[in-house]
Amino acid sequence: MTELTAGWLVNATGPSSDISRTGDRLLRDLFDRGLARPGPLRLGIDASPGGAVLDASGRPSRTIFTLGPPLRGLRYETTAIPEIRDQAAALAVRLTAAIQTGTPPSAPLSRQPGGQLAAP
Repeated sequence: MTELTAGWLVNATGPSSDISRTGDRLLRDLFDRGLARPGPLRLGIDASPGGAVLDASGRPSRTIFTLGPPLRGLRYETTAIPEIRDQAAALAVRLTAAIQTGTPPSAPLSRQPGGQLAAP
């Protein structure tokens, strides 16, 4: 073991690692109103696999979705454009299917032949 004396320690892990302590007014309001909750590791917002934000009781929202960095606690590597683009495309399919079929956007999607996603 090596011991090192230092005058400063810099946390270079990015923004606050505990999202429940965020100063972001939107997130703070969502948490305070029970419309969202921190993810299991408190690195991001808790959400369903389809991106529906989970409320304080764990129910997926029918109107609030997230993608990209707010999913850091569920999908740690979600900051690069290819991943965010894929998440946005999948969410667009989900929302479009919900509008066309009248099903909740948080309902699971199924894969059609050829790999296309569709609402049940």
